[in-house]
Amino acid sequence: MAHENNNDFYKLNFSQREGKVPLPEPMRLEYIPLRFRQLAWQVVDEEIRDSADSFYDKPDSYSSFLSNPNVGSIVYSYKFDVLAQLHDEIEWCGPIESASFFKKLISEGNYYQLLTLIEFVLRHECCSENLRNGLIDTFKKAPVAYFVDDKDGLPTIMPRGSREAGEATRQAIETLRKNNMEGAATHLRQAAKHINDARHRNDSQFADSIRESINAVESVARRIAPNENTLGDALKSLEKKGLLKNKQLKKGFEQIYAYTNSEEGVRHSLVFKDSADVGLDEAMFMFGACASFAAYLTNKHRQTEAESDGIE
Repeated sequence: MAHENNNDFYKLNFSQREGKVPLPEPMRLEYIPLRFRQLAWQVVDEEIRDSADSFYDKPDSYSSFLSNPNVGSIVYSYKFDVLAQLHDEIEWCGPIESASFFKKLISEGNYYQLLTLIEFVLRHECCSENLRNGLIDTFKKAPVAYFVDDKDGLPTIMPRGSREAGEATRQAIETLRKNNMEGAATHLRQAAKHINDARHRNDSQFADSIRESINAVESVARRIAPNENTLGDALKSLEKKGLLKNKQLKKGFEQIYAYTNSEEGVRHSLVFKDSADVGLDEAMFMFGACASFAAYLTNKHRQTEAESDGIE
């Protein structure tokens, strides 16, 4: 099997190379990556330890925890309001009990149990500023398909996209694979890997992802029009062949391509800045748009070949 960029291809793990992990984690609704769970538990654990530092030094003393019972109160409220336990059957939670409760839910709970818990904590009156900021920051540091909308003062966990959008992108990648556009599929898997690997809002990873997404379209366009050297020339050639009959569609993608060329650090070296002005939202948009456009070109090419062979 030939690949346009063997170095990038072999950086992928087996599942990624085989297309078994085709979507970036921020597009995978109902899925919580391990990185998110790690960071969320770290934030909560630090909050408990800050509230109970003397307790861990002196196991017979609850004085520090009682003077700042934020976490214990949250656990009680969650058991009463969400789990609907009877008030007289809820045992008081000290630091060890609170830590055990949170750790189990964060590490083992399914996606809706975990997100329900975090949203409940963020909305609770006893949630400290450090705990609140730490949990909200977790959604920014870890690749996850959800974000916290806090504009109205009521923290609400929302999906970044729809299930339909994710499914459409997955089908687009599958179209590329089925039609032997493996070079483009590899670029998209590499783009997804950059998004998934991004840590602490690392914009260079997002710029790398956008570059790989664009390369996927370029790969398809140049497969169809092998005599052209740039994506712009390839699109013009495809238009002449009748594959791009909608001029607005062609113009729209030319403008997207122009954006990646004009944004310093995406397709050209940085000169005056430390990083490109792109983030997760831009990387996710480009991933979906490029996957869809690459699949569109592939389908048009297949239809044209079928017509030229006299196949209905």
